[in-house]
Amino acid sequence: MAIPDYQTIMLPLLQFAGDGKVHSKREAVDSLASEFSLTDEERRELLPSGKQGLLDNRVAWAKSYLKQARLIGTPKRGHELSRRLQKKFQARTQASLD
Repeated sequence: MAIPDYQTIMLPLLQFAGDGKVHSKREAVDSLASEFSLTDEERRELLPSGKQGLLDNRVAWAKSYLKQARLIGTPKRGHELSRRLQKKFQARTQASLD
């Protein structure tokens, strides 16, 4: 499977953050890589600049948009925490956040 775009990552990231615990970005990336059944090669794929992992980049964009929508917060740098609003939103969401 190809690495999903950030829009596809948004709902699984929201679900991952929904357990009420504080998670590091690395935990989120690893969990999402497993959920999307990505190979080790896909997990190591870099952006054309060669400076950042493609999956890390897409998770960062998904996190950024969820944070702007106030669905997740960042209690400390590099960590996410779902907000109460997220649970209400998640209940109304079908399969994507388009």
